[in-house]
Amino acid sequence: MATVSERIKDTFENAKTQFTGFEKQVEKRVAKLEKKAKASLEEVKGSIDDVPGQLKGAWTNVVGRLRGALAFASREELSTLSSKVDDLAKKVDKLIRGEKIRAASSTTKNGTPKKA
Repeated sequence: MATVSERIKDTFENAKTQFTGFEKQVEKRVAKLEKKAKASLEEVKGSIDDVPGQLKGAWTNVVGRLRGALAFASREELSTLSSKVDDLAKKVDKLIRGEKIRAASSTTKNGTPKKA
């Protein structure tokens, strides 16, 4: 039969071995959790890195829409447009004068239309 001190010593050694095994299991689980946390962190970090690009794309879209709505003609474009309008006005005046001349030539001196 084992003495009390031998039994205590065996029990202590057994507990120490179990504690060491438990400690190794905890270390493995903590390592796995750390690995998962790092992977999740990298995933989140990747998502966060995409956000500025998405915001830039959205901002470019907004700016493009605003540019179309707020576009103003340049001084040069207004000058070109003004000259085109002046040319058209001169042509319309000529047409009106031509119609008046034709209308006047188609009537007699007393105001009655000529017979054809």
